[in-house]
Amino acid sequence: AADLPADLLKGAVSVSGIYDLTPIRLSYQQEVVRLDDEAVRTCSPIRRIAAPCAAPVICAVGSEETEEFLRQQNEFVTAWRTGGGEARVVDLPGRNHFSAVDALGETDHSLHAATCALASAGA
Repeated sequence: AADLPADLLKGAVSVSGIYDLTPIRLSYQQEVVRLDDEAVRTCSPIRRIAAPCAAPVICAVGSEETEEFLRQQNEFVTAWRTGGGEARVVDLPGRNHFSAVDALGETDHSLHAATCALASAGA
């Protein structure tokens, strides 16, 4: 909303993100989620990036996830950076869509450390 402060969002962490809902609409999942063009446009994060991107983001996706998750993360990070934002990618080798998020709770993992640093910086 126009009346909210530009620095309201201090940062974000996305693990195995879906940034464009178009592929969901074209998949078997459409029967359940029933997305229309308006929902895809307004709910797809990649379509909602407003420059300048003030908040830093951390994006992580498991190396064992589908090519679609890897592709979408790459496109989102590029778009965020193009909008002037800081985007850090944390690799999750050997992780799949269900195990990727576990790295957040592993105190010796780089995703945990990056998330803690981001939270401390925004405090």
